[in-house]
Amino acid sequence: MLAALGGCASLSPEHERGLAEVRELADAIARAYDAPAIPVMVGASTPGLAGTYRRGLFTVDTSVLDSPYRDAVVAHEMAHYLLGHDDESLRVEDAERNELDANAKVVEIFTRVRDWSEEQGIRAMYAPLLSFQRAVEQGAMVSRGHRPPCEEIADLLGRFPRHAAWTGALECAPPAIAAGAAIQEHVRSYRSVGQAPVDLEPLLYAYVTDGVRGNGGRRLERSEFFVDGDRKVMLRLIFRNDRRKHRVESQWLDPRGVLRRTIAHELDLSTADEEQGTGISHGGDMCDVWLYPGRWTIRLSVNGRSSGTYFFDLRPGAGQ
Repeated sequence: MLAALGGCASLSPEHERGLAEVRELADAIARAYDAPAIPVMVGASTPGLAGTYRRGLFTVDTSVLDSPYRDAVVAHEMAHYLLGHDDESLRVEDAERNELDANAKVVEIFTRVRDWSEEQGIRAMYAPLLSFQRAVEQGAMVSRGHRPPCEEIADLLGRFPRHAAWTGALECAPPAIAAGAAIQEHVRSYRSVGQAPVDLEPLLYAYVTDGVRGNGGRRLERSEFFVDGDRKVMLRLIFRNDRRKHRVESQWLDPRGVLRRTIAHELDLSTADEEQGTGISHGGDMCDVWLYPGRWTIRLSVNGRSSGTYFFDLRPGAGQ
């Protein structure tokens, strides 16, 4: 069991606000599933764990309260609660399976509580797992009952094969998904424009990148950038060549929710090659981004309709 702190007197004002938001989200998840609310405590978590659920008590580590992955941690621990993961005497294999099931449950939770798409839910769970993978690569230990984060990522993505068109290119994607996806920015064929339903979304997929290309020529998707190490951050957009014109707009909000960048683009696909998708990029250099480390939000709209919300984390440099 985790040792709970005596009240919240030792928390900073920022952590107090974070704890209030954690409790608010936990209560919202419980209501969405018609489950009783459970207490949320702040405690010194087990090394390598951001939070734990034990027999009706959700304990969160202080470091989570201002983490960009906070909501995913909350949803993950509430998933354990909703799935009835109360037995602490499990074999390691069973404990690992519980963790994998909770990861997948997070996607469902966000679609129900936040009204997110499955894609947004998958991204929300993928980001902290990838961040932990980076920590493991630097020597962090994997706690008992958990598989290496890359294996957990592979399991998560493998449970949503219908999203293989974009998850197949992600780091740690399972071989079956990666091989089946074969994402290339120029490989999106349709037999003819006339046979494509007119109500199909023109946007095929989108992701945040620094513009660097990996094997196969595709720009690498990223969720984390560094003030001292990165020069570019952009939202890469791949559109269906539907022979139409579209207005594309992205709004970039800093970690405090202040609008720092608006990019509008008139995309004319009337003469595009019908056998290929068309890619464009919003963003570029870090000139109006690097001063505001934290979790950024990009709201995308196509023809005045919301087409998704995307996130990236900007890590401060030595001078900040």
